[in-house]
Parts: sequence; C-alpha cells; structure tokens
Amino acid sequence: MNDYALAILRWLSVDEGGRQRPPSGLRYVTLAQFQSATDEEMSEPWSLIVEAPEPLDRAGTVTVTVRFLVPEHAPLHYLTPGTHFQLLEGKRKVAVGEIVRREQPEVNRNGAGRAALLESAIHKK
Repeated sequence: MNDYALAILRWLSVDEGGRQRPPSGLRYVTLAQFQSATDEEMSEPWSLIVEAPEPLDRAGTVTVTVRFLVPEHAPLHYLTPGTHFQLLEGKRKVAVGEIVRREQPEVNRNGAGRAALLESAIHKK
C-alpha cells in the first residue's frame, strides 16, 4: 500500500528564490528533503509525488497530498504530522510544507480515486 499524507504547501516567490509560477496540472514529481522534530538537519533528497486539486490561495499556499515515488525503500516515518519539508528543483528550494495528517488509502495500483480521497481528506480537516 502506498501511504500518503495531507500537507500544507507554500510555493516560494521569485524574490525568495522560487519559480516564476507554480507548476500547472494536478501532479508534480520532484525531490524533497524532510526535517522531523527529532532531526537537526534536512534529510537526503527523496523523490516525492505532490498532488494538488485546488488552486493556490493569495499567499501561494495550497493543501496537497504527498507520497513517495518508490515507497518500498522510502522513510515513511517522514509522513508524520509536524514534519517539515522542502521541494527542490536541482539544488534550488521552490516550496516549503508541513505534513498535517497521514493516510492509508484504499485505491487501485494506478492511483485512481486519489483525487476523490484528497477532496474528502481536505473537507475532514
């Protein structure tokens, strides 16, 4: 099963070193580094899938789901509420986020139904 987590994500502005505009589309795959409450430094980078069915608010913030691209070898403990993370494009930090809730969805292997689960999770907050 591919666990995922609900997170609040904020895209960095150009002035903060971020992108000109956030990526378009529902799904975005990139590298992420994590920092839990017990870690002093950011983790090594892990490939992360970010899904965002809602538009950004005026502050550049959006509720997303995150899950590891290869969960079999990933540190799933980073999907714990309170863990902070940053999204990277190369060495450039483009977004920051915080895990707010972990989920274990019952979806088929190709991810069908994930958007409906995200909508449900957003409204359960």
